[in-house]
Amino acid sequence: MNNHRIGVLHLIDTLHSGGAETVAVNLANATPRDLFTIHLCATHEGGPLEKRLAPDINYYCLHRKYTFDIIAIAHLIQYIKKHDIRIIHAHSSSLFVAYVIRLFFSEIRVLWHDHFGAFAIETRPAWIYKKLAKGAHGEVAVTRTLVNWSVSVLKQKPNRVWYIPNFVPNLEGELEPIKNLPGKEGKRIICVANFRPQKDHDTLLQAMKQVVSTDAEAHLILVGAETEFLSQAEFYEKVKEYHLQNYVSWLGKREDVPSILVSCDIGVLSSISEGFPLVLLEYGMANLAVVATRVGECEEILEGGRAGLLVPPSDPFSLAKAILHLINHNEERKQLGLCLSQRVNNSYSEKVVVEKLVSVYHKIIS
Repeated sequence: MNNHRIGVLHLIDTLHSGGAETVAVNLANATPRDLFTIHLCATHEGGPLEKRLAPDINYYCLHRKYTFDIIAIAHLIQYIKKHDIRIIHAHSSSLFVAYVIRLFFSEIRVLWHDHFGAFAIETRPAWIYKKLAKGAHGEVAVTRTLVNWSVSVLKQKPNRVWYIPNFVPNLEGELEPIKNLPGKEGKRIICVANFRPQKDHDTLLQAMKQVVSTDAEAHLILVGAETEFLSQAEFYEKVKEYHLQNYVSWLGKREDVPSILVSCDIGVLSSISEGFPLVLLEYGMANLAVVATRVGECEEILEGGRAGLLVPPSDPFSLAKAILHLINHNEERKQLGLCLSQRVNNSYSEKVVVEKLVSVYHKIIS
């Protein structure tokens, strides 16, 4: 153990593929090792994202069976003592676990990282989060809406809530496009999103029906996992209902998403609610022109429409019109892809985001 470095423990419920889980892994990997010793604990269960953890990260799966699993909490207490943890970086609902741990360690600092992306369709119990947040020494929120909610509803001190956007790691080397991907070059539309209600795939399918009625060469490629909300069989019933069997391909959950993206032409996000969608940054890293709904931080990421096209949520006509516009205007499509790429590199790079987080770490322990 190096006494000059600060022990930081990231808490996240699982390491299944998801926005908050990916951010936790990205931050753990990118935090400077000369200042911090990094630990990550999946409190419930692991998942595919374990493979993305840097080799020097101390990883621990708690196998917690329920929120206040006494045996699991006792094991975590022992782990914290053994590794001299000074900061608990609690992502999303793992704040519940951090709150309990905090009762046993008065010297530990808790930083809550709020990733909530279903703000427009779900209401969280404010009274619970108000109590839990009071036990934290600071909060990082991925959207300005969440910052305002914490200050106005949870009564958090404004100087203890920080807006820090997400980022995606820089890709090493040049990516090889995927061969034999469905669709024709210049006409491939990609949407990377697990099948959750807030992603609103139904509006995207309705829009695609309008797109192919005008351009029969257009093809929609979907990447993402089926969920309890929509199974593979149910999805294909929807595709059949809209007569899109020849125009939509679902690739499922993939590990080679960056290579798929560079093989496509237009990135789409049809959500009715978002926090800070990492996928828009991934589209930017692949130089894709983007059409996204005006929800969450989408407008901010796309710079009000200067780095991508914005449409209202739940509006298949506007979504289809924007997609067709990009298909038919090759030069504008390339220019928008370049603009988004530059914006991601300038405003949402690993370096920019990690510097902000390190500053927050120092503030909560000083």
